[in-house]
Amino acid sequence: MKYKGANEVLKNLNKFILKSNIATHAGLATAYSFIKKESIRRTPVDTGHLKGSFYSRRLAYKGGPALEVGNTAEYALYVHENLENKHITGESKFLEKTIVENTDTILNILASRLKV
Repeated sequence: MKYKGANEVLKNLNKFILKSNIATHAGLATAYSFIKKESIRRTPVDTGHLKGSFYSRRLAYKGGPALEVGNTAEYALYVHENLENKHITGESKFLEKTIVENTDTILNILASRLKV
């Protein structure tokens, strides 16, 4: 059985999915900018290399767009996870704390891009 207008519905649905994916990627990019800025503010400073090593990488997670964020500096994990180290500037868990403490803001950034 063929439904009249089914092709038009599918065409519009595909446009919506494409537009949603573009909006999601834009939202992820905006969210990353926010996360990076806030994390840099919390990042311990010795030479400044760690602050300059933030990166993001697009991924697909369960078929949808996702974003990996982190640092490329070899010692980033050590500095991030070492709770015993006392920093003159910055703090441990600089990336994790930024994401956890700003989850609502990050979700609002993403949601603002997805409004239909």
